[in-house]
Amino acid sequence: MNQIFQKFLLIFFLTLLINSTYSQTNFSKNYFRSPVDIPIRLSGNFGELRSVHFHSGIDIKTQGVIGQKIYTVAAGYISRIKISPFGYGKALYITHPNGIVSVYAHLYEFNIQIDKYVKKKQYQEETYAIDIFPEKDEIPIQKGDVIALSGNSGSSSGPHLHFELRNEKTAHPINPLLFKFNITDNIKPRIYKLYIYPQDAYSYVNNSNNKTAFQITGNNGKYFLKQHDTITVHGKVGFALKTNDFLNNSRNKCGIYSIKLMVDSNLIFFDEFDEFSFNETKNIKSYIDYEESIRKKNRIHKCFVQPNNNISIYKNVKNRGIINFTNNKIHNVKYIVKDVYGNTSTLDFTIKSTWQKIDVVDTNYRECTQIMPYEKINYFIRDDIKIFFPQNSLYDTLFFQYSKSEPINGSITPVYHIHNCYTPVQKKYSLSIRIDSLPNDLINKTIIAYVDEKNEIFVIGKEWQHEQNFVEVKTDILGNFIAAIDTVPPEIIPINIANNKDLSTLSKIKFKIKDNLSGIDTYNGFIDGQWVLFEYDAKNDLLTYYFDEKINNKTNHTLVLTVTDRVGNKTTYSVNFVKKSMG
Repeated sequence: MNQIFQKFLLIFFLTLLINSTYSQTNFSKNYFRSPVDIPIRLSGNFGELRSVHFHSGIDIKTQGVIGQKIYTVAAGYISRIKISPFGYGKALYITHPNGIVSVYAHLYEFNIQIDKYVKKKQYQEETYAIDIFPEKDEIPIQKGDVIALSGNSGSSSGPHLHFELRNEKTAHPINPLLFKFNITDNIKPRIYKLYIYPQDAYSYVNNSNNKTAFQITGNNGKYFLKQHDTITVHGKVGFALKTNDFLNNSRNKCGIYSIKLMVDSNLIFFDEFDEFSFNETKNIKSYIDYEESIRKKNRIHKCFVQPNNNISIYKNVKNRGIINFTNNKIHNVKYIVKDVYGNTSTLDFTIKSTWQKIDVVDTNYRECTQIMPYEKINYFIRDDIKIFFPQNSLYDTLFFQYSKSEPINGSITPVYHIHNCYTPVQKKYSLSIRIDSLPNDLINKTIIAYVDEKNEIFVIGKEWQHEQNFVEVKTDILGNFIAAIDTVPPEIIPINIANNKDLSTLSKIKFKIKDNLSGIDTYNGFIDGQWVLFEYDAKNDLLTYYFDEKINNKTNHTLVLTVTDRVGNKTTYSVNFVKKSMG
């Protein structure tokens, strides 16, 4: 009896130890309140596949408007305030006693207390973009305090609240839906399409060495191949799935929570979106079919793993998810797709494995300029170009291709074709292009730009170095590149101000600021010689100053606005105006 009791205690404590790994999901349902006082409707959820990252929170609809009250979900203190023209825009971070940090992003404005605190820092440092880390006791917050109004700041594409929960110790974002917010979801994930990928030149699907797509039919959680013919495969193949989830009261496509792939009842692949690291979120470029995403904006869950992609969402993967079919048998394949609330969909189909081989030519080797193993440092050098790939900067061995073609309009060099834009890169590599025969003042205006299929030019970075007649940039994309010269200064377009205009009835001054190539770097406004805070809305090219008490009470004023691009081209706009009552 004593042995039975000891065994029971052992199992009990082991269970506690296992559960402690995700103890954050076991808080009472009432620990966190909603961050809004309107019904929670989601336009995006945790783990949703975005173009270059996994979505790290939930996007809460704000009924299409700016200005909804945002509440802190639990007591704590403000541990970070960040303002940027890009990314999260205006964002607040609140640390709670349970070891969780809540994040509120794309805000319109902070409450009065926080706003005064932030503006004081901005004026002290004379900058709009700022990243502040208050001390623990500086700005305490109680559960349910109104901390801000919802907005559309930063890189947001429409009014909403981006809300996150993070592990304080690791800074990993955690799936907020694990914390049982009042969200209704009884809709099962939908499965749209199956893909099968031959993994080498000696593997094929239905006599083809190319990726093959299969249409899916079914509903209410039960899905099958639209054509019921058995798929024939040979050799090493990987599977992928086009699938989405939906939540009640929302038409937006959301991400799924977990995928399992079974072959003959054996688990081959299992991933789950409970948490991940921001350091690994860029690996979505390897998780999805990157080429399909670039060409068709179609994001597919690949259920096989490239050698240099280790994401924590991979929970159980056998042989990188790649199956070698050579035994001339019928195999049963099953997908199990779940959302975070346990709604489940399945896809069942059969595979006919065959031992028969087809003679093929491995075009990778035939078209390759240089083989670059992913686990090694790789160099590629020509007279006018240098490329350096650090160790483990590639997801898999790259059969690198290179060529160049005639210059295009706006280029001072040939177009350099650095492999292709459909191959993902894990870490930034260095690309250097020679720019001989230019005077020093133009060398300092030289940039490296990416060229798309329409020959449109896009600057790929804001930091570059000039050394030994080479201009250098670090980038994590492949494709077509040129060197170009940017001598055109930014453009300043006044919206509601003109020389000697009376602005007494206005609350703000607005400008449009644009740059044709390298992009806006700095912007500074001075009224009567004193620096004033201009807010920058980068996605709308909008620069705004809200009149405040920093300006003196005289009637006639002078505004000087200076805008500089990333290679130092500068534009200054000066104007006199009348403001009878400031503040």
